[in-house]
Amino acid sequence: MAGSLAVPILCRRCRQLLCTTEQVVEHDTGEGAKRFTYKHGGARNPQDMCTSIFVEVQPWMKALEEDCGEQDESPGVDGKLFCPNPSCNVRIGSYYWQGVQCSCGTWVAPAFQLSKGKVDVATPIQNDMDVSQPRRSALALNRNRPPVIPGHRPVSSQDTSGPS
Repeated sequence: MAGSLAVPILCRRCRQLLCTTEQVVEHDTGEGAKRFTYKHGGARNPQDMCTSIFVEVQPWMKALEEDCGEQDESPGVDGKLFCPNPSCNVRIGSYYWQGVQCSCGTWVAPAFQLSKGKVDVATPIQNDMDVSQPRRSALALNRNRPPVIPGHRPVSSQDTSGPS
């Protein structure tokens, strides 16, 4: 997604920042999109067929170096990716140093795959405000109004005559 605005990709459970769209590894739609149209309900947008987002290696992916575990085990060539937030620690994807085939049919190697069901890609908000005009806070807008107390009728300036 080069050349576009960097949009954050967040853990869906705890909203931890995982990466931005600048670190997404783009790939072309593979032959699987044509061969498996019966499985996916006919012709669709090929980008919708991808169930994963492939990203570059991120600093929080410590498990890639620590995945050896016991000394008698060989270093992992594949494994699971978990949210870097220690209080969340939900599984958000997988990694495969040898590569993996995307659901669209393209082979991506090496693959650091985030499941679209476990992450949120934030949408950029269009800010149409005129920055030359100062913002008026809600407090400033309500300065001349009396406070509203639930269950009480507001007293107007014309209601000062007393009980009739």
